[in-house]
Amino acid sequence: MENEKAYTKFSLYNEGLKEISVTEQIEGGSEIEQCKYFMDLLISTPQIKIVLEIGFNTGVSAAYFLSSRDDVIVISVDIGEHKYVNDCKKLINTHFPGRHTLLIGDSKKIIPELIKLGQIIPDLIFIDGDHMAPTPLIDARNCLALANTNTILVMDDTNLLNGWAGVLDAMCELIKNKEIDTSRVLTKHSRRSAWTLFWKAPKY
Repeated sequence: MENEKAYTKFSLYNEGLKEISVTEQIEGGSEIEQCKYFMDLLISTPQIKIVLEIGFNTGVSAAYFLSSRDDVIVISVDIGEHKYVNDCKKLINTHFPGRHTLLIGDSKKIIPELIKLGQIIPDLIFIDGDHMAPTPLIDARNCLALANTNTILVMDDTNLLNGWAGVLDAMCELIKNKEIDTSRVLTKHSRRSAWTLFWKAPKY
């Protein structure tokens, strides 16, 4: 029942996206398997209340997090280089009023500022920003510094066949240096993509 309600909310957001006029190529995207995976995860894990994501783009990932439960809030960081980002933010506000914050700027600068403020510890962090090295590793390390050992961190696009080299290299570096809890690394797959869940190492 809760899952169907979440899927319906998310579908309504996607319908609204079709009304947005876009004159440039849309970057990236999410497969339905991934969308449903995270909605199901948040529905079954009520302790996830604060989500931080790097990469807002069309707001699809923010929408599936927000569709999951009414007590979830999402903070998105986006470089803001696409004009459609502002329109998608307005659409998010329409569907999920008061529950979303968009921070425009370089994640390599914004996440350290959030660490300095010390006001939030996200329950889930979704990393899907710049995929070119060294940014994925910098983003992951900054997010680990913001997280605690209960925070679920997710690196998107970790498929070995068509994932991004910068993303895969970042995950290998984190594992090699034992910066993450290597006993809890979990990769999930859809038809054409993959994403990896990991947790901060207790000593990190």
